[in-house]
Amino acid sequence: MKMSKKLFAGFLFLFALSLLLCSCPSTPEPKLTEPKVTLALSQTSPQSEVIISWTPSDEAESYTIERTMVRDSITETRKFEWKDNDDFCSKNYFQYSFKDTTCESGTEYSYVVIACAERQVPFCVEYYTKESKKESITTAVDPNVTLAYPKNVSVEQTNGNQNALTVKWDAVENAASYEVYFVHDNYYHDYNEKYIKVAATEQTSFIQNHLCNETNYSFMIKAVNGTNYSLFSAKASGRVAEAKNVTKNTAFVLENGVRDYFFSGSESLWFECTLQKGIIKLYHDGNKNAYSLSVFTKEGSVAASGLPLFTIDDENTGIKDIPIVDSDYPYAFGVERNLKNDINGFSEGTTYLLRISKFDICYSFSICVE
Repeated sequence: MKMSKKLFAGFLFLFALSLLLCSCPSTPEPKLTEPKVTLALSQTSPQSEVIISWTPSDEAESYTIERTMVRDSITETRKFEWKDNDDFCSKNYFQYSFKDTTCESGTEYSYVVIACAERQVPFCVEYYTKESKKESITTAVDPNVTLAYPKNVSVEQTNGNQNALTVKWDAVENAASYEVYFVHDNYYHDYNEKYIKVAATEQTSFIQNHLCNETNYSFMIKAVNGTNYSLFSAKASGRVAEAKNVTKNTAFVLENGVRDYFFSGSESLWFECTLQKGIIKLYHDGNKNAYSLSVFTKEGSVAASGLPLFTIDDENTGIKDIPIVDSDYPYAFGVERNLKNDINGFSEGTTYLLRISKFDICYSFSICVE
């Protein structure tokens, strides 16, 4: 019986693949040993700093420190990456160490050190870990912590604003004001997370604007009265709703000079803006050429189309890269385009409709018009 050419070719491919897999040298699985952890309070700041030390694990290539703390029956988990070149790391007496500077007064924390290693296998990488036993420690009491921390913190979508969340909490006795902190829950949200102080208010609610659609955010509240304050509240999280500005009739209104943040699974989003200088700025973390722009008048006619929102080497396009700074995390690219060069008859103060098209639809971006 004759074998077809396709079948024979397939057989040869499988045979060659099997030979390749058999010929690939296998890397032995690492023999990770359990790190032995000891905890101590910092001598200089025992109310807020814990020093975690551990014995090295055989064949470990890196370590992760996992911290847990319970408040109002809510467990908060944070993870810290250990790096050899960090100033707070040392190898004295055959121990590695890490200083956690994000602790609070009179609070019990538990730590686990995770030894990590990876091995290359055919077509992928295998990851291996070995955890230490959990160890706990309580920080010293700060005499300035005299207020109770806010209770019943909740986060919900803000009515009438698809890019905002409203945070509410119960009033605290003797509190003169409250500090609001938040963090963006990205994929690695519990790694080295840093809560950002965004407001101080006398009210028991706060609206955080300019957030990214289809994204989770976590908030914590602290009560304050002069030099006295409370511990942080338990963490509360909320999710910004799906973007609705996917058609011309639902265009999102951009305020001049205000940077707004977006995420959407749609291929394009619509915006309405009144341009003064004719400048559009876009920050994102997709491919460098992931976005393009089309501009329409309010009456619906095309003012410009297919405008790339990325710089082109060796071409004078009137587009320039915007430097990325720490506050732009997680964005990797930024570009500024002057639409005066693209729109015939451009005049300051004219209202336009912008359609931003995305080639990598999974990425978020921020936009500002001037």
